[in-house]
Formats: sequence, structure tokens, C-alpha cells
Amino acid sequence: MTDRLESINPDVHRALDALEPAEKKRVATRIVLWTVDEVGGDSNEVAQLLSCGGRARLETLCAKMEEQYFYLLEREDNGSYSWFSKARAYSASVFLARDELDDAVYESIFATDKPFQVSDFV
Repeated sequence: MTDRLESINPDVHRALDALEPAEKKRVATRIVLWTVDEVGGDSNEVAQLLSCGGRARLETLCAKMEEQYFYLLEREDNGSYSWFSKARAYSASVFLARDELDDAVYESIFATDKPFQVSDFV
């Protein structure tokens, strides 16, 4: 079965799959933290939560950002897109915390809409 990352960016998918597991995790972590910064999130907080098993807190932050996105979207507020990006970035951090690295990178690409910058990490 084709995973989501492979379907949108097969080159990044192949490059990540070629890495040793520990290196793949390091690269995915750098991508996710860069993504959080790109969308105006707090990458220091995310890094701390990732290092101390704070997945539940990351899930809560992601849910709050998704709620804000939908709230603004329903009101046709132009600010909804920035909250969409933040929600995707924090979703990437949740996937990273679950060791679902391909999905973390996939969400990072959607959060930033910068696939070429993401591919520079691999």
C-alpha cells in the first residue's frame, strides 16, 4: 500500500527510506521543528515535549489549533489558513512522537506548502 508521503513526494519518501532508522528519526525531527518555526509555533516547546514523552500535550495543542482553524473557517475569516498550517505542524509533531515518521514529514509538507525546502533536509 502506498503511504501518504510516497503519493505526494516519492523522492523524499525514497530518500528517507534509504536512511538508517536513527538518522531517519533525526531528519524527521529537524523537519518537524523547522515546520513548527515556519508556521509561527514554538519549536522549543515542541522539542521539549518530544524529549520528555509529552505526546498527550502535543495532541491537546494540535486539537486546539484545529478547533481554532474550523472556528475561523466557518466564519470565512482569512486567518483560518494560518491556523490550518499550525494545526498541520503540530499534527506532524504528534506523528513524530508516535514514531510515524513518514506521516510527520507528510504533515510538514502540507503545513508549510514548501516541499522543496523539506526535501533539502534529506
